[in-house]
Amino acid sequence: MFKGEKHVVTFNAVKLPERLFNIFIDKCTALYGDDNVKRAEAKRSKANDLANKKVVEVEVPPLEGGLKFPHVYKNGARFDDFVSDIKAADLEEEAQRQRHADAALITPAQKREQLAKLHSFIDARLKGHGNIWDTLLAAHRTDRFMEVFSQCIEDACIEYGDVDPENSKAYLGRSTINVKQVREGPNAVFNPDTNDLESPLSKEAGRIILQYRRLIAIRNCSHRLNTSINRDNLTREIRGNLNKFYKDVQDRDELGELLEHTSEHLNDLKFNYFLITKHAESLLKRFNVVKHLKARGGKNKFKIKLEGEGGHKAISKIIKRLTPAPMTCLERSEPAGEGRPKGSLTSNPAEIDEILHHAWDAITHGAKGDLSTMRDDFIRK
Repeated sequence: MFKGEKHVVTFNAVKLPERLFNIFIDKCTALYGDDNVKRAEAKRSKANDLANKKVVEVEVPPLEGGLKFPHVYKNGARFDDFVSDIKAADLEEEAQRQRHADAALITPAQKREQLAKLHSFIDARLKGHGNIWDTLLAAHRTDRFMEVFSQCIEDACIEYGDVDPENSKAYLGRSTINVKQVREGPNAVFNPDTNDLESPLSKEAGRIILQYRRLIAIRNCSHRLNTSINRDNLTREIRGNLNKFYKDVQDRDELGELLEHTSEHLNDLKFNYFLITKHAESLLKRFNVVKHLKARGGKNKFKIKLEGEGGHKAISKIIKRLTPAPMTCLERSEPAGEGRPKGSLTSNPAEIDEILHHAWDAITHGAKGDLSTMRDDFIRK
């Protein structure tokens, strides 16, 4: 997150995104399109009647030895018929474009009527969530607030426009499609035995190595139980590891003999040292196999990426090390004092931080101002 004060921007109007606004326009066109076309045609006809235009007929003398067109053009069709067909197709296309344009001429009265219906759908969706709005604002969960709010608007517009369920996904935006929860993977782990970094384990490999370590801890604590004075701590350690071991054990581990043995000695906790060692070593072997398979799969995947389609592009990126350049210099968006006018460059980290705040806060933090007031104003529209 950036440091410093947040840049506050106020808004006096709310507008639907273009994809949702298109639903509104299509709905209005479907309802009023025919009436709008008739009204536009009548208006043009009246304008033509009122225009004082005189038609002058001019007789053009024929050219001497003028252009001569063949009577037959192609496949037995006459050339003049061919020209007539082309003209008719052009006129039909122009008329179709004019009808579409006339149908989209929504009058203010039609717009007000449909906006009222659209707002009724939106109000019903918003009120259906009860007091969640105040709860989210009180918890400073503006991200969740905008997700739920956007979902209400999108669902209401889809319901208002009678959009086909199969096509509704194209109108979903911030509430679902464009919202992605990013979770960074675990970092590489330093292994002091090999003095090297190792890639993070897969879920299965992590489970197996934990089971192995629990068995080793159970074996060692059980072995010390007979000679140790502090038996309570060892007993608590053994039972805790046993409970976790039973919880994570799976059928493919093939530990039936060990499970039966530990169940028989739950009271005295005197387990066979060699039997536990045998199954612990078996788990360690399985761990190494799973780890090796994952490493080999990663190498094969990387090999396919380099040798498959788009391999040259991937190799070029690796060789050229195409990474974003560090943001060490920015242009001032506002005057910053004497000798530092607007548009000049700065490399001061504090000024760079302030410029980034000014440019990005509206995006990273959403709309500014009193969200409760903005919500109430929108619902009362």
